[in-house]
Amino acid sequence: MTVAAPEVGIVEFGPPTRNWWGRPVVASLVVLAVYAVLAASFDGRGHLGGDTASKIAVLDAVDSGDRPQFDIGYWAAAEDSEARYHPLYYTTVVDGRYQQLTTLPMTWLARPLYDIGGSRLVLVLPMLGALLTAFGVRALAVRLGTLDPWPAFWLAALASPVAVYALDFWEHTLGLAGIVWGVVVLVDIVDHRRRAGIGGMWSGLAFGAAATMRTEAVAYAAVAVATFAAVVVIERRDWSRSARMGAGAVAGIAGVLVLNEWFERVVLGASLRTARTVDAVGGVGGRFSDRVEGAWVSTIGLNYANVVLDRVLGLVLLVGLVAATVGAARGHAGTARIGVAAAAAAFAVRLASGLSFIPGLVPVFPIVVVGAVVGATRRSKGSTGSTGSTGSTRSTRSTRAVAIVALVTIPLVWATQYAGMPGAQWGARYLFGSGALLLAVAVSHRDRFVRAARVALVVISIAVTASGVLYLRARTHEIGRTIDSVEAIDDDVVVIARVAFFWRELGAVHDAEQLHLTVVDADGLAAAARIAAGRRADEIAIIQEVAERRPHLAGYRVVGTSTLPWVGRDLVVVRYESD
Repeated sequence: MTVAAPEVGIVEFGPPTRNWWGRPVVASLVVLAVYAVLAASFDGRGHLGGDTASKIAVLDAVDSGDRPQFDIGYWAAAEDSEARYHPLYYTTVVDGRYQQLTTLPMTWLARPLYDIGGSRLVLVLPMLGALLTAFGVRALAVRLGTLDPWPAFWLAALASPVAVYALDFWEHTLGLAGIVWGVVVLVDIVDHRRRAGIGGMWSGLAFGAAATMRTEAVAYAAVAVATFAAVVVIERRDWSRSARMGAGAVAGIAGVLVLNEWFERVVLGASLRTARTVDAVGGVGGRFSDRVEGAWVSTIGLNYANVVLDRVLGLVLLVGLVAATVGAARGHAGTARIGVAAAAAAFAVRLASGLSFIPGLVPVFPIVVVGAVVGATRRSKGSTGSTGSTGSTRSTRSTRAVAIVALVTIPLVWATQYAGMPGAQWGARYLFGSGALLLAVAVSHRDRFVRAARVALVVISIAVTASGVLYLRARTHEIGRTIDSVEAIDDDVVVIARVAFFWRELGAVHDAEQLHLTVVDADGLAAAARIAAGRRADEIAIIQEVAERRPHLAGYRVVGTSTLPWVGRDLVVVRYESD
């Protein structure tokens, strides 16, 4: 027979501390200083992905002032009005304007920063988003019962994927902050710290703000509001309070999204987020095999060169972390040590293969396994820090609710996330909301685990985060070298990239008047050659994979080839001259 020990109670702010790291202002300055030092070591022309690089291209177009705002322009607009061969892949045309936006609020906020300090200064926004996220995780850990919430802050800020995304112009940290704080307010409502209607509206505003940045925030909002509304009904049979909370949340979310849509239509002439949400929902009907592959990769993918070994290592990592967590919670030191050793070995094998994207949530956010296990099990004997039975009940209820939100939303994100190239991202960025919530759960109940197991998980988290920062640094410098090589090509040469995201990765130096095109199929290549011929271009250069055959272009002959450095590999440049 198992006897559950008293639960950790709710502590509003935690005990005062005289340690420097326990002072919010000092902690904020330290985190921002670390971010600034790391970012300064990067090549400002390179980014973690083409999405961020293209955002810089948009900001540069706005800054130039020679076109309508947020119009990145196109030198071949007369020949290709639909932008099928625009150098920045996925460019859309709205009212004759060429757009590359994924979120308007982030770009709008960055405009004055870019005017003052260029692509370096706009990093203030993702850094502040990371800081808000870390404080949100800390606040949630307090509400889930911890007496010392600062480990949650430091882990979120410096030993999680948040640290990587704080160093590039992504909207993910701001979106994640909205998700976390939305859940914090819902916990306060359930624990009667806030009035249901007003509190629900504040939560909805936070989720709505997140949804203007990240489409998956809609899924987190729906699950979170439904879960906590159900908790109010189940615990207190208070249908009225539950309805007020839900109505307030819906009003808050709807208000922000309606305002954002109006803003987009005024500025862009079309609704950007609505279109992306519709695309995400419509994608649910995609191929089941693609969805399964994406779910696998975004959960435990390590991006190892050998696909079979990648799956094996991912499973070893997951099983090892679960074994370590369960063993540590039950006092089975041997099982915990074996689990930690297995997880560490999987990480070591992966990191020994070199720096690259690690796309799985579990590999880059291993503490989520602890949060998942804690949320699914009862507290074990030996827990400390109780503040009474009432606090114990609240802590257990809130912990379970937060864990349910984090875990139930995961399959919804699997079903709606962008299905293309799941390996080309760091840490399953669509699942960051679950990672942050489970981190708060794990830290708030860390007293269930022996110190050695906690230290091992922290060391692994720091190591994998450091590898992400190092990879981002190496990647930016590789792209910088590619830019130098491309800029050595004469301006009057039409340069056609057959690698879809090539010019997007170089978006930081995009110029609408440069004779660049992107072509991904043979028919398009012929059309691009006709565009070049129509401009009476004497020379064409094609950038393609080394293994690809050199294409034939009507009216042009091959005059030479050269190699071009690219992220992790070389490409070949085939030069043509007109006959």
